[in-house]
Amino acid sequence: MIDELRDYIRSCPLINKKKKLYIDYLGTDTGEYTIDIMPGESVVKKYADGGSLRKLVFVFGSKEYYGSDIRTNIENSGFYDKFQRWIEEQNDVGNLPNIENVQSVNCVTCGYLFNTDGADKARYQIQMEMIYYKGA
Repeated sequence: MIDELRDYIRSCPLINKKKKLYIDYLGTDTGEYTIDIMPGESVVKKYADGGSLRKLVFVFGSKEYYGSDIRTNIENSGFYDKFQRWIEEQNDVGNLPNIENVQSVNCVTCGYLFNTDGADKARYQIQMEMIYYKGA
């Protein structure tokens, strides 16, 4: 399931295809990306037939330059605004990860600066969830 989610995120035209998209790891180079699976309750609803509606909570993050240059910081935030709009558009047209019974992928938060790495690099991220049905 994670491979398909990674392929889905990588298909976003905003993602630099020359940069790496990791799972549960973010390198030190700017422009690299990660998908980090978050802990939490996965079952949203249980059905009498033994199936369940589930969610996978994750963050999509990147390493970016940042600092006192306002233009750079605006561009970083703007990337996540555009990424969130792309996710919403994909849901609207039914373009979802190639995973059986996926119902939606949603941004739970807006993109935000998560932490800094020295004087000129920062991790930006957006919390997301994928909703899917799991049969008995």
